[in-house]
Amino acid sequence: MVGNVGSGKSSLISALLGEMTRVEGEVNLRGKVAYVPQQAWMRNATLKNNILFGKKFNPDVYKKVILKLSESVKKLYLEISICFLIFHRLLMLAPWLLILKY
Repeated sequence: MVGNVGSGKSSLISALLGEMTRVEGEVNLRGKVAYVPQQAWMRNATLKNNILFGKKFNPDVYKKVILKLSESVKKLYLEISICFLIFHRLLMLAPWLLILKY
């Protein structure tokens, strides 16, 4: 199942598994159902082995994964930097806010 963040993918699966309160309608499943929740984890191995996950090394796929990881790290770094900058500016303003209060 593919969709944007917050589009209801997990809710749909929870409803199908009977883990949500049904307001109306009915749910019918046939056969056996197995569900593995999305949860990020890494094996106790090198980064390369976690990317390959036992498969044969493919330089093109490996490069794509590394590039995606670097994009994620850059975004996280930017978000942390922005939060730090805001916090720093608030700290610099704090003495002035106390003076203005009195």
